[in-house]
Amino acid sequence: EAPVFTHNSETRLEVDGCLERWGMTPTAFLDSLGMFDYGGGGYHGVYLNDADLEIFRRRGLWMVTNPGSNVKLASGIAPLQKMLDAGVNLALGTDGAASNNNLDMFEEMHLADIMPCGYRHDPTEVSSAEVLDMATVNGARLQGRSDTGVLAVGKKADIIALDLDKPHLYPNFDTPALLTCAAHSSDVCMTMVDGKILYENGEYKTLDREKVFYEARAAVKRLYA
Repeated sequence: EAPVFTHNSETRLEVDGCLERWGMTPTAFLDSLGMFDYGGGGYHGVYLNDADLEIFRRRGLWMVTNPGSNVKLASGIAPLQKMLDAGVNLALGTDGAASNNNLDMFEEMHLADIMPCGYRHDPTEVSSAEVLDMATVNGARLQGRSDTGVLAVGKKADIIALDLDKPHLYPNFDTPALLTCAAHSSDVCMTMVDGKILYENGEYKTLDREKVFYEARAAVKRLYA
């Protein structure tokens, strides 16, 4: 009895193929098999119809949007505001290195914030605050982790700190917009997990940086020589 997550409605070809083979969308097909009886959800959701959205809402499922991967692979642009309006739980992801090249959550926030606006010709489509929630507290909720995702007494100290003393981060009139549309991953100056500092001001506290690079180069040579 565990939640099931799977790539879902990422491409038009996937949806059309499922309709041709089973007479149902991927979401309806998975639901008919009982795959969502214990929760879960999907990744991408570029081509969800209204009935799919209702299944997600009724089941309390999660959709993880991956905007960088979707545009790189020419899959399309997920209708984030339509999902939010339908009551679908949304979180943010990168997909993977094979289909994204970088796993930069700040870039994903930026894309999730601006791409729907351009595609729908509506500058109010999806707010920066909503995108920030997708990248933080909603990711924790998706994993069933009520002990993290927000800065609050009693929660785990899972924290990043940004150096805001940068020309591109001044002035700050809207902190969510600053974080989703102006900040970069290189602005992170500290990473803490459960109260333990893992990275601070360019220094990796728990890793041997040179050893990691050495082993990575050796692996590349072994795999591609």
